[in-house]
Amino acid sequence: MFSGATNMHSGTNPATASAMRDAIEALAGPAIVIGRSRIAGMVRAFYQDADRGAAETARVVSRSPALASRLIAVANTIQHGAGIPATSVEAATVRIGEDRVKSLAIAHEAGLALASVLSESVDFASFWHQCVARGCIARAMAMNADPRIAGRAFLVGVLQDAGIPLLRRAEPADYDEILRRSEGSPLRLALLEWQSFNLNHIHVGLKLLNGWGLPDDIVEPVGRHHTNPPAAATGDRAIRLWQIGYIAGALPIGAEPSADAANLTLQRLIGTAMNLAGDAVDRLLRQAAAEYQDVAELFRAFAPPVRSVAELLAPAAAALDAAYDGAAAELSMAAPEQIRTERAALNADAAQPVYVTTLL
Repeated sequence: MFSGATNMHSGTNPATASAMRDAIEALAGPAIVIGRSRIAGMVRAFYQDADRGAAETARVVSRSPALASRLIAVANTIQHGAGIPATSVEAATVRIGEDRVKSLAIAHEAGLALASVLSESVDFASFWHQCVARGCIARAMAMNADPRIAGRAFLVGVLQDAGIPLLRRAEPADYDEILRRSEGSPLRLALLEWQSFNLNHIHVGLKLLNGWGLPDDIVEPVGRHHTNPPAAATGDRAIRLWQIGYIAGALPIGAEPSADAANLTLQRLIGTAMNLAGDAVDRLLRQAAAEYQDVAELFRAFAPPVRSVAELLAPAAAALDAAYDGAAAELSMAAPEQIRTERAALNADAAQPVYVTTLL
């Protein structure tokens, strides 16, 4: 049931823990059922039968008309558009990027499944866009370290906190107190959840991800995202995803900076494993902001954006002592020519190649 995450000491009343588990089962069960058919099918097509080309990816995406129409809309925004409309899912897939479309499609279906079981008492839209912003940071790190894992890194970032709204929905008063006591620290939040309920958002998230059929190379770094990874640079993709998930999970997104962002493991990972220091950190955040602007509209049907990307990423920038000023975060308000100029400048400045949206 709730397995796979590192256990922490708990002083929970057994009756309280049992009631919480029952409440989580009542919420997670329907979310798994709703998401399983679409997500598991996508996972098989995208990752078990990989490299079948944009046409096959588009065919799988087209099974969800709502998702397909949103992807076409995203492909025709000024971030991607080149004056030639994308009128098919295949054209949108080519324009956005096949690996990117795969990860966005799975994230969309996961978010839709969660939104379907949560009431308005949980501010799901705000929560979900914090997750998306976290995924964009994870993807930006992967694009600089190993672009082959960028799609998986995005999903590790987006889905690592999937259990939080279910815990909050199950015990809203108790969970709000836990949030207050966590003081913006993701690690402290996980510890307080465990002490209160004998499970935490990692356990709940793993239940969801396993139920949806996500592959092990995504599930495992989600389960470890609050466990210290090796700090050295590595070519091992599993360790890379673990490192990226840990960094993304320790950064405050849309909340006050916490002590987590100053811990030695995080700083060592950023500097040594990710080779990021000084201006490179600012470039990373600008890259993540541009990524968020590209994809935020995909989720509007069930989670309309409620905050600017500058607001979402400013706490992470403050925690990392970055010079990020949010200027690149408002690219969606610029003309297409300005977007191309801004992104070309980001790419030219980068010590390592930075992802730039392909314009067809």
